[in-house]
Amino acid sequence: MNTLLIEIQEAKARHVTVTADTLAVDLADGRSISVPIGWFPRLAYGTPEERNHWRLIGKGNGIHWPDLDEDISIDYLLAGKPSGESQRSLKQWFEKRAEHGRIFKLTLQKAYYEGGFFNVPAEFDKYVNPGEGDVTLVLEDEKPIRVPGRIDRRSNKNRTARIRGGSKLRDWFQKQFSLMDTLDVDLRSVEMIHLRRNQ
Repeated sequence: MNTLLIEIQEAKARHVTVTADTLAVDLADGRSISVPIGWFPRLAYGTPEERNHWRLIGKGNGIHWPDLDEDISIDYLLAGKPSGESQRSLKQWFEKRAEHGRIFKLTLQKAYYEGGFFNVPAEFDKYVNPGEGDVTLVLEDEKPIRVPGRIDRRSNKNRTARIRGGSKLRDWFQKQFSLMDTLDVDLRSVEMIHLRRNQ
């Protein structure tokens, strides 16, 4: 009896395309795989620049995104498996992204000054927790004051973060600064934002 030997060729990636909602991989054998980007939170939360900075690894057996510290194997995609990363690991990744601190200048416009909130500029939004929820505001003075805050992603049309500190933040603004003064906002971690006089 003759045995037919079939050589099974390993699936190899040839090209990768990442959009706002899809990860698409063209394989060397002519097939294409598309999966929702939501399967891989690091890709979903990355910027377009970070998503498009990829390289093939293992001669096409996988894809590596250096800016996002993400590796995805082709076999994993073919098996239809979403990321198995734990919430704890993802939280640590968010913290690592922000560990160097990201500082921007905030001008106390009338709405901020009287309303006790401020908007995070779009280019810094990636350093804020991508969801809504609690955040601690550290108001730096002679003695730092911790104030509970909230991340609001519904007020701005582009869904960037609005940080709400309520009456405590408003009172601190009005005690420490004048209207249109500028201060530093340090997005030190996804759980803590520091505000202080310009350094």
